[in-house]
Amino acid sequence: MASPQDRAWSEGHKAGKHGEPISACPYGSGMMQQSWQVGWRAGQAARDAKGS
Repeated sequence: MASPQDRAWSEGHKAGKHGEPISACPYGSGMMQQSWQVGWRAGQAARDAKGS
């Protein structure tokens, strides 16, 4: 079972891959927000690599 932070990362990764803005993060602050943003950046990188 994934931890809450792992789920936040996965949600952020999905958002990043689908081109959603980083401001779409549903977490206000703390570790969940950081995990989501790290996942979002990884999703953006994957999206950019795919488009290259």
